[in-house]
Amino acid sequence: MDKPYMTIDPVSDALYVFWNDFSRTRGPNSWRIFLRCKHGSRRHVLDTHQISAESAFGGFATAAVGIEGEVYATWATIYHAQRIWFARSLDGGRTWPTTDRHVTDTPAGGVRQFDAVGWPTVAVDRSGGPHHGRVYVAWTRSTSLIGSVELAWSDDRGDHWSPSVRVDDVEISGDSHSLAWVVVDGEGRVCVTYRLLRPDPAGSLRAEYLAFSTTEG
Repeated sequence: MDKPYMTIDPVSDALYVFWNDFSRTRGPNSWRIFLRCKHGSRRHVLDTHQISAESAFGGFATAAVGIEGEVYATWATIYHAQRIWFARSLDGGRTWPTTDRHVTDTPAGGVRQFDAVGWPTVAVDRSGGPHHGRVYVAWTRSTSLIGSVELAWSDDRGDHWSPSVRVDDVEISGDSHSLAWVVVDGEGRVCVTYRLLRPDPAGSLRAEYLAFSTTEG
């Protein structure tokens, strides 16, 4: 078991814990995403569910809860097809579709194992503004081991996704960005943090950056 992630429904206080199950002997194409959730009192803990379809193997799951209690999860397939996947439950984590939606492809050979390039994150607009309920996913795309931060959104709970937009900017040639994390604040601003890696003669310089959009992404 690896990479646990927890999120809470701020309305119902339902608690959701995700993780991925993998074995080095089985290979990355067997990595699966699991969930357990708790509704109300301690007695209402649901059984463990595998939420990833067989074709949507991967790891690094993160999750968020929608405005009507929908549970959204995203994760990445790495080493093979290199895709960003998305799944949802409309009944508080009790049932999940048998086919997961794919948000985007990332370049073949473009995911670095220890740089968390393939780790997508998800957030929901709960601001009450014009895009109340919009779902955002951010990730890092890596080309020739240079990472860039991208974002897409869905206004129909993940059925369809916008074309991706570039979030970060490059100050110096060779800058690489990773560890994209998206949140939406109470005014509907979309905020993404990411890490800068910059080669220099003394080693790699590191810094943390924040990009934000006041135009809903």
